[in-house]
Amino acid sequence: MQHNEIIYNSAALSGDPSGTMPFHIREIPGALFTAVDFIKIWSSGNDLYIRTSKPGSIARIYTPKGILHKLQTALTTGETRIKLPQGIYIVTLNSSPGQKVMIE
Repeated sequence: MQHNEIIYNSAALSGDPSGTMPFHIREIPGALFTAVDFIKIWSSGNDLYIRTSKPGSIARIYTPKGILHKLQTALTTGETRIKLPQGIYIVTLNSSPGQKVMIE
């Protein structure tokens, strides 16, 4: 079964005034509702934060050279904090596009 997935950026729906919090809408044939997954990825100090509304999400953290640095599975709904060494990383959550973050 194939699902259509649309990715939006919206300050109004996410509550993020910068408008950088993507969310995914999946249309499932025959379903009575549409599933929405809110995603936000950011850093503070030497911590990476991931906020998602989808339990069981999988985060992949890559170096700028494309080497998988860390695979974090089964993230819970809400906010997850991951300690990382200083550097630049590309973070993907499930099938979302990669987002660049800097850990200071």
